[in-house]
Order: sequence, then C-alpha cells, then structure tokens
Amino acid sequence: GLTSATQTENVACSASEKVCNLSSCIPSADCCSDADCAAPKTVCKSTGACTVPTCSGFPGGCSTYVAYSSTTPPGTIVFNSSVDYSPPCIHLGTSQTLTFSGDFTTHPWEQTCGPKEVTLSGFGSTRTVQTNTFGNYGFHCKSHPTFEKGAFQVP
Repeated sequence: GLTSATQTENVACSASEKVCNLSSCIPSADCCSDADCAAPKTVCKSTGACTVPTCSGFPGGCSTYVAYSSTTPPGTIVFNSSVDYSPPCIHLGTSQTLTFSGDFTTHPWEQTCGPKEVTLSGFGSTRTVQTNTFGNYGFHCKSHPTFEKGAFQVP
C-alpha cells in the first residue's frame, strides 16, 4: 500500500511570544483565536490581543438612554450598596466625560462590550471615562454582573 510522511516543523518562541501555528510566533500575543480569551475580553484581534466584543441587542439591559445633562451632576452614574447604577443607561456627546461615583472596592467596574476597549481613569470613589468612538458600551459590576449593569452610548 501507499504510505505518507508528514513533516512537523517546531518553532521556538521567546517568552514574550505565542506560537499560533507551526511556523510563526506572534510578539506579545495573548491569543491565537477567540478560544484563548477569557471574559470579558472574548475576542482575539489579528494583533494577538484579547478585547471586548462588539455590543449586540440591548447592552446592560438598556433600550433607552437618558441625556447626559439630565443627571446631577451632569454625566454622573452613582452606585453603592443600596443603589444599582443610577441611571444605568446614559447618552454622551463626543468629548463628554462620563463619571462613575461609588464603592469600586465592593463593586468593581468592568466593560462587557463596545466598539473599542475603554478604561476608567482616576482613583477612590470617582472614576471617569471619555471616548469619541461612536457606539454602545456595556458595563457591569464584576461582583454582581446579573443585576448591576448598564451602558453608555456615544452618538
């Protein structure tokens, strides 16, 4: 009968690289496919970095959003042990800063989806985020993800 032989090429990558196939290494990579990523960053980009997925449906359970100017002070979401994110859904204009005010030790904030990854700036009980990238951005409390959740929307 016929026999076939296969040749396996082994690639040696440095500690900061990831082997994604039999012939190459990706520098500073976290992933080769979505399966390599963990929540909330469940999408593997072509650069080998895990990121948040694009939002679909109603992120954070939001079907309507309150205006930036209707909160006191403007653009502020408050949360604590007796109040979930309030308001949970807010609409921002470009270049407007969204402020989160609450107990980040007991209720750590985490982005769940969006057109790009964003991080909160600041420390203590007040943190801010600003982005000019249009779209919906979902978030939740890492400790209470099923009921402490919301979203912000940039036009």
